[in-house]
Amino acid sequence: MQADPKRLRVRAVVSAVPACFILTASAQRSDQRDILFDSRMGPTPASPGLGPAKGQEIWVIRADGSGLRRLTESPSEDTRNQVPRWSPDGGQIAFSSTRHAPSPENTDADIYVMNRDGSGLQRLTYGGKASGSPDWSPDGKRIAFESNRDGNGRIYVMDANGSNVLRLTTDQRFPSSAGEAGAVWSPDGKRIAFRSGRDGEDFEIYILELETSKLTRLTDNNAHDSHVAWSPDGHYLSF
Repeated sequence: MQADPKRLRVRAVVSAVPACFILTASAQRSDQRDILFDSRMGPTPASPGLGPAKGQEIWVIRADGSGLRRLTESPSEDTRNQVPRWSPDGGQIAFSSTRHAPSPENTDADIYVMNRDGSGLQRLTYGGKASGSPDWSPDGKRIAFESNRDGNGRIYVMDANGSNVLRLTTDQRFPSSAGEAGAVWSPDGKRIAFRSGRDGEDFEIYILELETSKLTRLTDNNAHDSHVAWSPDGHYLSF
């Protein structure tokens, strides 16, 4: 049963684990017990089929800490490969990268996909504007992402091959500075949660219902709310 956005409960979570680990948005676990993350570890030995690590790379490691492998090879030390996301079937990885940035001064990222072993790299977005933070739909057919291709940060979706790009947040009445980012699909694929500054200076959490385009604001704080994630049953959001 679909959860009513107005009934989604907000809870404060206290943990002894340092916040830098709790709020990391770049680590993700697959059903195969492998964990994806991005890191700038500095110079490291060459991995099988790859040269020495240079920039910020995508890595995978088993849940027990063994089997560390690097999946990307940056063309320069300035390259950032980040925010990797497993596809629902665990066969592909979507991530953002500046590997094709037009110049050292213009480091706008684009979205790429590759196979789980790092092969088959494909670029999905173009146009000289930043696109990032990809998130797969539960059926693996579409990818939500953020982009400033229309002037300001907005939420978009596209097919998993990069076609049929659709802008979801389209109301031009919103302030030009109202950046929107961090889109994540609900487990049922019917809603997308994200953070936005459309109603003021601070980022708040919103939910967009895809079928009706109904938008619901969930938080109202004098601080930035971000890094939103759904619970597996779709009844809770952490941020």
